[in-house]
Amino acid sequence: MLVTYIDKIGDWNPQLIRELKGRFKVRNLSIAAVIAFGIQFLLLLAFDAQLPMDSITSPQSSRYCTANSPERYSSYRLSCIKDLLGNWVINWQLWWLDIFKVLSVIGLFILLTAGAYLLIADLFKEENRGTLNFIRLSPHSSQNILLGKILGVPSIIYFLSAILCPLT
Repeated sequence: MLVTYIDKIGDWNPQLIRELKGRFKVRNLSIAAVIAFGIQFLLLLAFDAQLPMDSITSPQSSRYCTANSPERYSSYRLSCIKDLLGNWVINWQLWWLDIFKVLSVIGLFILLTAGAYLLIADLFKEENRGTLNFIRLSPHSSQNILLGKILGVPSIIYFLSAILCPLT
């Protein structure tokens, strides 16, 4: 069943299939997966450090705490309180929203900069090898070839972004 979809895509845009076959190697996919999981891990560590810790010496305050103490009500960092079981009362929705915002900005930056770099580098490589004119002589339209290049060359970056999606 998957083969029939691949054949349909190949009939629609053979340049896209050539690009995907050239890019989707086990090595490239594993490097992209390690980078995605590394970004998620470091991001979670950074945001975990902003949560209150058990400390006896100083009162806790954090952006993610919920409290109604009047002396700190107007500040950006709210004072932290504990529930009856001794756990910190945290505004988890705000915490995950901030992670989502940072990861969205990182994802956009990766898609735009790395995708543009890969497209430019691929066109430069095709021009140096002399295969760009060969591609231009193909019976397919130039829009079809360009669309195959735009979708196929940064496909590893698209894969990396898809792996980053579960955290967001």
